Amino acid sequence: MRSRTFISILGLGLFLGALQSATAQTGTSEDSDLLLRVNAPVTIAPAESASTVWVIGSDAIVRGSVREQLIVMGGTARVTGTVEGGIAVFGGDLELGPNSRVGGDVFLYRSTMAREPGASVAGTIEHSRGPAFGQGIAWAFWASMTLVVVCIGLLFAALGGRQLQEASATLRAMPLGAAAAALLAWGATPFVVAFSFATLIGIPLGLAILLFLLPALGFAGYVVAGTALGSRVLRSEVQWGREVHPYREVALGLVLLQAAGFVPVLGALLVLMAAAWGAGALIYRSWSMWRRRPTSALVPAPAV
Repeated sequence: MRSRTFISILGLGLFLGALQSATAQTGTSEDSDLLLRVNAPVTIAPAESASTVWVIGSDAIVRGSVREQLIVMGGTARVTGTVEGGIAVFGGDLELGPNSRVGGDVFLYRSTMAREPGASVAGTIEHSRGPAFGQGIAWAFWASMTLVVVCIGLLFAALGGRQLQEASATLRAMPLGAAAAALLAWGATPFVVAFSFATLIGIPLGLAILLFLLPALGFAGYVVAGTALGSRVLRSEVQWGREVHPYREVALGLVLLQAAGFVPVLGALLVLMAAAWGAGALIYRSWSMWRRRPTSALVPAPAV
C-alpha cells in the first residue's frame, strides 16, 4: 500500500507535467502521441494502435500494436500483440504471450518477466534492482553534484545561519502554511511570466524570473528543506536571538536529500517537492515577518 501511494503521487506529478501534451481519452486507445493513464488500466484492442503508452499504478494490455514505447509503473504489462519500440516496467510484471513481438529493448526495474514460447524480443533484456543507468558515471556525477550542493549550502549557513535556521523551523512548525505559500507562488508565476511576455518592456522581467529568480528561489528552498531534515534527524532546535550556523544540519540534510534524489523517477519528484516546499517556507516566513512589522517602521521619523 505504501508503494502504491508513492506511485499515485508520482503519477499525479507526471500527469500535471504532461497535461499540455497528453490527450485525455475515456475509451480504448486511438492513434495519439501519448496515452497516459493513472490508476486506471489501458487496453489496446487487436485492431487498434497507439504511439506511446504510459500506465502508472495499473495494468496495460496490448493486443494490438504500440508504435513506440510501452512504460508501466506499479502494474502488469501483458503483451500478446506488437510493441515496435521498447518496453520498460518499474516495480511490476511483464507477460509476453505467444506470438507477441517486441522490436526494441526490454528494461525491468525490480520487475519480473514471463515469456511464453513464440514471443520474440529483437533487443536486449535488462534486469535491474538498482539505479537505472550507468552506475559508475551516475555515482561520480552524484558525488560531484552533492559536493557542490553541500558547499553552497554551507556558504548559506555561514552568511545567513540564523535566517536559515528560522526558515527551516517555519517549515517544520507550519508545514501547511509553507505548502500553501509554495502552491500560490509557483501557481502564480506562469501567469506573471506570460503577462510579462505580452509586452516588449516586460520581456526582460519575464526572462529574469525564469532564468534567475526561480532557480535561485528553488535552490534556496532546497537548502531550507535540507536544513529542516537535518535538524529533525539531529533533533536540534533554533537558538532564538543568537547567531547560529547550522553547518551539521545543512550538510546532513542535503546529503540525505541528494541520496533520495538518486532513486530513479521518485527521487526527482522528491527533490522538486523539497525545493518547492522549502521556497514556500521562505515566502511564508517573509510574509509573517512583514505582517508583524511595527507601525513605527512604516512611518518615517520626523526631520530634526
